[in-house]
Amino acid sequence: MVPAPPRPHPDRTLHWLALTRVENVGSIRAQALVERFDDPRLIFRASRSELLEVPHLVPQVVERILEGPDLAWARDQLEQAESIGAAVVALDDPDIPENLRRIPSPPPVLFVQGELPLRGERSVAVVGTRSPTPVGLSGTHRLCAAWASQGIRVVSGLALGIDSQAHRSALSVGGETVAVLGCPLDGMESGARAVLAQEIARKGLLVTEYPFGMSVQTPNFVRRNRIISGLSDAVVVAEAPRGSGALITARHALDQDRDLLACPGPSGEPSFDGCFDLLRQGAHLCADPSDLIDVAGWSAMAPDLPGSDSPVARLLRRGDLTAEEISLRLKTSLPSILAEMVVLELSGVVRRAAGGRWTVRP
Repeated sequence: MVPAPPRPHPDRTLHWLALTRVENVGSIRAQALVERFDDPRLIFRASRSELLEVPHLVPQVVERILEGPDLAWARDQLEQAESIGAAVVALDDPDIPENLRRIPSPPPVLFVQGELPLRGERSVAVVGTRSPTPVGLSGTHRLCAAWASQGIRVVSGLALGIDSQAHRSALSVGGETVAVLGCPLDGMESGARAVLAQEIARKGLLVTEYPFGMSVQTPNFVRRNRIISGLSDAVVVAEAPRGSGALITARHALDQDRDLLACPGPSGEPSFDGCFDLLRQGAHLCADPSDLIDVAGWSAMAPDLPGSDSPVARLLRRGDLTAEEISLRLKTSLPSILAEMVVLELSGVVRRAAGGRWTVRP
């Protein structure tokens, strides 16, 4: 058995934090510094001439590094994280997924709350508009519930609309979900998003690169998109008009060599115009959960949900029914039924019949 990589020394994590505290040292400069010195502690021990040799570093930044690390601030950040059951993980921490480590300008430090290391080996980012149509919400639920039930992690940004639906759908089937925040862990406002964040922290993972006490800034929500795609094997744009922030995540997907898929919507519906543009430009079609499985080259796994003994399967043994009829008879919402039908179809329990009806396989 291969031993687990050693965990970084706490002092090393403090210096990682202190590096992010230096003004104008963003992810690109931090990456260049660590590539040059390997250990963040050595950065603060380097000479002026050594620092000036590092790409992207300007004299003003060098002078700030030479002032030394703000370890008091770094310790305060660690204490705040521990006080809410969160943690600080640096880029060299073995719990950081390897695919995130390899993206351009990876985050030097992440503040995380929830379950780490991540469970599943497969992951998909699902993003979209904050003002979705009922069609977009229903489609997102159907897709995410099916994927999550097969052990595919659902990653999104906890924004209103498609993002929140993606998280809720994964949680509804006991799946794994990760929410990447554009604010600190203590920057969530009260309301539905805060309640959802708490549930994700209990059953999944909250992630942010922004330290405690930092003000919430609009550009940070754009910047976090690279982490959403970076934590994923593929990105699915579920519903997005032209100009949507979800399309920024799509661009990151291409830059990071991730599979990019887009969902089609009703003809003439402006909220799907961004998806149609992506499809015209070569994105893969995502009209069914199996489309992601095919594009990513994964094999469909039997879900953990009830299969042949599920209430839906037992009901269909009495005769073919439409999804609407199943919903009425089982007194279950139609989106939940549609999601389960997809899961049961992928696992070979049911199949589509004529006239929009469903039947059990013999």
